[in-house]
Amino acid sequence: MLFVAVAVLGWLVRDHPHPFPFDRASSRVVNSRRLAASLNRHHLGRLDGPHFMHRLVWLGSPVGVTVLAAALALLAFLWRDRFGMVLAVAGPLVAEIITEQVLKPLVHRQLSNGVNTFPSGHATGITAVVVVLLVLLYRRHGGALALGALPVLTVVVGFVSLALVRLHYHYLTDVVGGIGVGTATVLALTSAAMALNSRAISSDA
Repeated sequence: MLFVAVAVLGWLVRDHPHPFPFDRASSRVVNSRRLAASLNRHHLGRLDGPHFMHRLVWLGSPVGVTVLAAALALLAFLWRDRFGMVLAVAGPLVAEIITEQVLKPLVHRQLSNGVNTFPSGHATGITAVVVVLLVLLYRRHGGALALGALPVLTVVVGFVSLALVRLHYHYLTDVVGGIGVGTATVLALTSAAMALNSRAISSDA
């Protein structure tokens, strides 16, 4: 379903360099003076600074995703989770390939800099990493811990997404597309592996 939703969104924005009303509204909110003033009142003004924003965006960059994926692979190794090790590498890698090599050239949505922007590669990468971590937590500690970690990890993806819009790297629709690709890819790989494992067990029995 997520891949279908991304496909529909990609069809809507194909060859469409201008922001949709949804994009304009989100940009106004993210860049509003009221939001900046609210952060300052709560002594959180640094969260709106360009340095902090760029650090958030780095988490979804190719280097940032590689570092995070390697850390997850190491974690899976320590937990003796072979599938987790493979997923930590394959999940973000396959998601990025789908985004960069398939969807971006196909949709061909470009902003003023002439770079294809849908789906967001940064949003794809950080989301794939987060979903892999959730899968690892689920496999190691069960659904309760994974569910408990979900809000915190969702906030991480949310902050990176807001930074991408705040710095004018992407429209929000680009970011939503990237989140969809990252989530769908990791879940699809996990489901496929589980199905193959079930078949192997059935054949052995």
